[in-house]
Amino acid sequence: DPQNFSITESQKLQERRVTRLALKLVEKIEPWTKEDYDLCKVQWKTEADELVKASYGWELIQALGMAYEVAAVQFLGSMESGLGLPSISKWAKGQQARHKGKKATRKNQSQTLMAGFDAMKIQMEFQERIANASSDEEREKLQREMEDAAQEVMLKVVWTTTIVDITSTVHEVCQMVFFDQSVDKDIRKRRAHAVKNLGEIFQATPEPPADSGTRKSARAMFEEAALAATVETMKRKDEAAHK
Repeated sequence: DPQNFSITESQKLQERRVTRLALKLVEKIEPWTKEDYDLCKVQWKTEADELVKASYGWELIQALGMAYEVAAVQFLGSMESGLGLPSISKWAKGQQARHKGKKATRKNQSQTLMAGFDAMKIQMEFQERIANASSDEEREKLQREMEDAAQEVMLKVVWTTTIVDITSTVHEVCQMVFFDQSVDKDIRKRRAHAVKNLGEIFQATPEPPADSGTRKSARAMFEEAALAATVETMKRKDEAAHK
């Protein structure tokens, strides 16, 4: 069956991807497990400073940092670790406070899919207003507003999809690193603390100046979608693991 073959191959590719990334993550955090904390902080900050130079680099660093931190918090707060650190719900509340009250409500999968219909609805509403416009100037203004509104909806779809992929992959990578039976329990805990600090350093990366009002609006939307998608994805992963 071609469809089953495709799914199987996709799963194998994801497993290889996760294994490769897990090995790189272990290498990245190894100095921390040997208590060389200052070296790690300098290396991770330098890496973040380089990544932020890429297009939408700051937004991606925030997403990665958030995914790393929540995966570590989830492990450290679990029964297996034996440590009583915050649960995911408490972590989410802390994140909302850190972002100075910015709204970050959870978005489920159906809401994400509905965004496509929202874009169509926006277009229909604006087309009606454009048809009833009394001048060319008003029509041009409405046309620009329609394009901006539709772009924001589609950006949110693309960004949320990207965040779900990042978060899911980071979660799988961290699970492989944290539950690695080839090292003792103390090393696994050290790894989790290392990843938590890595996530915090990434999220502390200074935000570059926005070059326009549109860019600022998009950045705020990215932050909101990232937090919502991260919490929802981790929640679903956790629920699936305990079924």
